[in-house]
Amino acid sequence: MIKRPLALSAVVFVILLSAFLVWNNSLLGRDPVKNDATGEKQIVGFSQDDTIWIYGVVSEYDYNDQYGRITTELILADVHILLSIDTKDKTDQIPLSDMNSGKWKKVTRSSQHILVYINKEETLSIGESVLISGKLSFFEASTNPGQFDAEKYYRNKDTLFAVKKAVIEKRTGKSGSLRQHLRTFAKEQEERLEYFLSDAYASILKAMLFGNKKQLDEETKELYQDNGIAHILAISGLHISLLGMSVYRLLRRLPVPHWISLFGSESFLLLYGCMVGFSASAFRAIGMFTFFLMSKICKRSYDMLTAVAFVAMLQLLIHPGYLFDCGFQLSYAAILGMGILLPAFQELVKLISISWIQKCVSFILPSFSVTLLTTPILIYHYHELSFFSILLNVIVIPFTGVLLLAAIVMLALSYVCMPLALLFSLPVKIILAFYEYSCRFLELFPIGQKNIAHPSLLTILAYYVLLFAMTLLVKKKRNLYQFLIPVVGAVWLLFPRKADFAIWMLDVGQGDCSVIFTEEGKCFVIDCGSTTDYNVGEKRLIPFLKYHGVGKVDAVFVTHADADHMNGIVELLDCGAEENIEVSCVVVHEQTMKAEPSEWEELVESAKAENIAIVEMGQGDRVQTDSVELTCLYPLAGQQGLAGNASSLVLELETAGLRALFTGDLEAEGEALLLTEYRKQLNKLSVESELSIKRKYNLLKVGHHGSAGSSSGKFLEWISPDLAVISCGKDNSYGHPHIETLKRLNAVGCTVVTTPEAGAITIRIGANGDMSLRTWRKTY
Repeated sequence: MIKRPLALSAVVFVILLSAFLVWNNSLLGRDPVKNDATGEKQIVGFSQDDTIWIYGVVSEYDYNDQYGRITTELILADVHILLSIDTKDKTDQIPLSDMNSGKWKKVTRSSQHILVYINKEETLSIGESVLISGKLSFFEASTNPGQFDAEKYYRNKDTLFAVKKAVIEKRTGKSGSLRQHLRTFAKEQEERLEYFLSDAYASILKAMLFGNKKQLDEETKELYQDNGIAHILAISGLHISLLGMSVYRLLRRLPVPHWISLFGSESFLLLYGCMVGFSASAFRAIGMFTFFLMSKICKRSYDMLTAVAFVAMLQLLIHPGYLFDCGFQLSYAAILGMGILLPAFQELVKLISISWIQKCVSFILPSFSVTLLTTPILIYHYHELSFFSILLNVIVIPFTGVLLLAAIVMLALSYVCMPLALLFSLPVKIILAFYEYSCRFLELFPIGQKNIAHPSLLTILAYYVLLFAMTLLVKKKRNLYQFLIPVVGAVWLLFPRKADFAIWMLDVGQGDCSVIFTEEGKCFVIDCGSTTDYNVGEKRLIPFLKYHGVGKVDAVFVTHADADHMNGIVELLDCGAEENIEVSCVVVHEQTMKAEPSEWEELVESAKAENIAIVEMGQGDRVQTDSVELTCLYPLAGQQGLAGNASSLVLELETAGLRALFTGDLEAEGEALLLTEYRKQLNKLSVESELSIKRKYNLLKVGHHGSAGSSSGKFLEWISPDLAVISCGKDNSYGHPHIETLKRLNAVGCTVVTTPEAGAITIRIGANGDMSLRTWRKTY
């Protein structure tokens, strides 16, 4: 007989659901957003930036204050789209009372909703029905590895699309809903926290008690994330279990029937869940606590694994997309660590003969068990790991209960006795200060955090199978050597083999960025900048480097000082150390900084601030590794006064089986000078044949984003590329790539790939020595 049939059913259910969603995400009716024949997204005939009219119920609202301007953010449920508007007086004639008429199309299910952004402050109420007009906006998918994928993130949250620049056209009346009253109560408590605590400390407790992360201090958030204790900033299962058990035990001490204790504690948690929103972890914790109370009512023993299996299946039936949500995965992994790994480790610890060592090891086992289960998820989503997180969690978690209890008592006493409330604010301040200084102390050690390369799903699966095998071995025969199994798994996961040689051309909008990985594990960056994508270094280059586990960039080459080639490099220099990325040096041409000192000022200041050397190179200079050689071809020796595109550094890369040319923004005049110089070199060698003049390249990074003024016919004939990559922005105002350039590239018989269509582009050398091409969007 199967011991836990419900738990086994949950495993089978998750496997089938995973396969189902990966195979076809729309089969469950979750996604009414479709792609038209051109690949553009549509919903019931409306496309990006179309004006639409929607009708829905306010599920949540918030306000953002940026640069002194307040924006209202709404979450609408039960949303209908008006298919057509034929009347003159739209707001009066639209049949709001008949949502089932042919003019309306319902686009959400019970668990789905949409985002609405209103560019002013609006007074709203949860449960209120509103008619809104605005611009339809679909969420963007990532076009580079490591880049935040808004489309996937919101799809997993059951959010279909957004409406921007929205206007409330009509309201059908406010609703004094229970959730609105609870929200008002929470807002009042948040204001009281601001009275007792500093802004930074108040923002922490707002996040912990009420799920309000909007006001969370950015420095504190990064500090907690870097040290692996950011989970305490969320409404976690630990918080809810603590609250539920506190209420249950308090009621048990009162002279009331047992059923009132059970009903009272359950009602309290349900109200609390309504107030803070049923996040993945909150739903799981409240569901498991309900299971616990039911076991008391039925007088049956409570089994944690059975409870978590039932709640997981229920939650996934309501929100299938949560299966791929990081918060959902971490919440359930932590519980499984406590329910599966911890008992196995506790059995092994019994074999330790020295009692004080046994006690010390037992003390860290809960944190260690949870960390082993959650580490692969953290690496998969965030590509970094804090090695001190186990130790810090051992210290932090026991105080979390005291912190929450003191904060709740402080808020309660503020209604009856302010001096006593101020007294209870002292332990709150002491514990939060202890958390802060503990994190800052551990940051003094340079090995605290490490970037880990993105693991494959097969690697993660094998890791979990290894841990599960250990628990089975412990049940059969205990042996201290079994502790080595998780160690082997962790080493396998944390220290993957170095990648093979690869050239990546990132999609950075209207700009340029190339990254080269060598067989020795070296990393070189050539340019990074954009005039269309905000914070391209922070949002595209740095996440890409972390995705590949890069802890050191061996050289950054900046071809010239234009913003669309350099502003992302400045961000890398400014933020790299915080993201565990060391930059060894910045390489520029020896003449360009002298010709345009003001254009380079920001880069120079950032390099000096981070003690990063700026290295000058000239024609013929080389950067070499065992397998790769990067040579400067242009500007030519002796050229003076070069500026702008004409000063672009041209680099030639050579490795076994591949030769590539990176031309920055070089235009026809510079190409002609480069061609003339090469002819001179051949004449010195007494080589004059036309065949010898041609220098075959496998890869060309097309100059100046495919402008008509670059990639001249003679230049292309000379280099004769097999593959040409054009980096530019989608629908950019310059019209890049120009049709003239595309014709010239086609005339020499090369394959042309553009970043707007392909996303990030990868060039590798296959086992047979041939060049291979892969695109992030898989459109080629």
